[in-house]
Amino acid sequence: MIDPKDIELVRESLDMARQAGAEKARATLCRSEEDLVATLNGEVDRVTHCVDSSLSFALFAVSVLFYPKYLNRPKQPTSELY
Repeated sequence: MIDPKDIELVRESLDMARQAGAEKARATLCRSEEDLVATLNGEVDRVTHCVDSSLSFALFAVSVLFYPKYLNRPKQPTSELY
């Protein structure tokens, strides 16, 4: 279960992404919990409990290749950049 501490972590992470220059940012927090009972020949072989958490980001920024006005300089042809 996602608790308020996890939500605060997501908010802080999004703030950091915006401060680093992302125009927009999306964060996805996933948490799953699994219990597994394996049997062998009708008897319990093993019991497993797993908790998995992940935090992923999608960052969106203005590309200076397509929007050179953000650098206050004329646009260069793509071939000159490589």
